[in-house]
Amino acid sequence: MRKLIATCVLTAAPMMAQAVIVEGSFSGTIRDSYDFSNTFGFGTGHDGGNNQSISGTFRYDTDLAPADGSSRSDAGVYQSTTNSWLSMTFSVNGITFDISNSDIGPDSRDFERVAVEDEYASTRDLFQVRDRQGGIAYETYSGGITRVEQETTGVVTVWDYVLDFIDGDSLEQEFSWDSSSSINGGATFDVGVYDRSTAGLGFVYSEWAWARSNLTEFNMAIVPEDIPDVPEPSSIALLGLGLAGIGFTRRKRNI
Repeated sequence: MRKLIATCVLTAAPMMAQAVIVEGSFSGTIRDSYDFSNTFGFGTGHDGGNNQSISGTFRYDTDLAPADGSSRSDAGVYQSTTNSWLSMTFSVNGITFDISNSDIGPDSRDFERVAVEDEYASTRDLFQVRDRQGGIAYETYSGGITRVEQETTGVVTVWDYVLDFIDGDSLEQEFSWDSSSSINGGATFDVGVYDRSTAGLGFVYSEWAWARSNLTEFNMAIVPEDIPDVPEPSSIALLGLGLAGIGFTRRKRNI
């Protein structure tokens, strides 16, 4: 009897699910830049940040990612403006920017995307991560209303026309690359604030900076995490049937 109860319980017990986390890191050298107002620590206009180092990280949860929006069999496009499943940071000239958070207004400009293209046979293999966060805030002053817009964007792309380094169109890709290989890659980072007056006074304040870089290192690893599932209705039903059967058997023996 005890063995039967144990069997029913084990049969109905929930299995452990795998929540797949993908973590990546990258680094490179700035090849093209612009800094309007000392955002990166330069304030020298065009190309003031050239040859400086740039690095960053990204992380996403495949369980929280949206469905593949691509109609192609050799490509996957996972993008969303409504949930937070991807995070990214950039470090430029010793300053770290967390692109996953916006400090101004509602996150009305959020955009998170991972694109995977396994099309080596025809054109190229490509993997791209893009994270954008931004918002708009309004402030009333004596001359009217000021509209403040803020946005930070990070994009990291690796691609190749010769090497077949992408496996399918899944988010669960994993590979490492350094400057000794022939894979191409690049990173782009933008940060800016616009302060506009809706009373016809034009710009009150403007700050914007961007940097484009050549990547020298890119790593992406899959980190599985065990998360217990909620018991499915079928499992609960099996447990109930098992216990009912045990009760019926005992009652029959007692008659």
